Parts: sequence; structure tokens; C-alpha cells
Amino acid sequence: MEMWMLSFVGIFLGCLCRLLLPYLRKLKENPNLKFDWKYLITFAISLVSAFVASALIFPSFSIPEGAEYQIFFLSFIAGWSSTDILNEIVATGEHR
Repeated sequence: MEMWMLSFVGIFLGCLCRLLLPYLRKLKENPNLKFDWKYLITFAISLVSAFVASALIFPSFSIPEGAEYQIFFLSFIAGWSSTDILNEIVATGEHR
């Protein structure tokens, strides 16, 4: 798999895990809990922004052979953290 494609997969999975894992944890405690669709919007925004940032930054680096795991995990963390930041802003209602 191409390195840039692996990066995009890592970003997507990081954003998706940050979106779903807290909801699934709360759903386990309260089976009648409805999904709050505003978090799907934060998912989309963070996914697009992380994809764009990755596409702009990726060509600037020379990636050594055998760095697939590192690329995937760094991309996963970038997707997770970008979604987490937006979710925290939405959850607290603070816009700085």
C-alpha cells in the first residue's frame, strides 16, 4: 500500500474511533441513549482538515522504507486528536 494511502487510512480510523468509542461506552451504561449528530459534523470537519494537512505535508518528507507502522500510528493519532479537540469545543460550548 502506498504511504499516503496508509496515512489517510490511519487518519480515517483515528477519527472514526474517537467518534464511536465514547458513544459506545455511554450506550453500554444507558441503552436508550440517542446518537448526537453534531459529533458527526465534527468528525467530518476533522477528517477533511486532517486529510488536507496530510496531503500538504506528506510530500515534504522523505519516508524511509519500512516505516509503514510509524506512518499509520502517527496518522491515527492525528485523526484521533483533531476529532478530540473539536469534540471538546462542541461539548463545552466554548469558542476561542
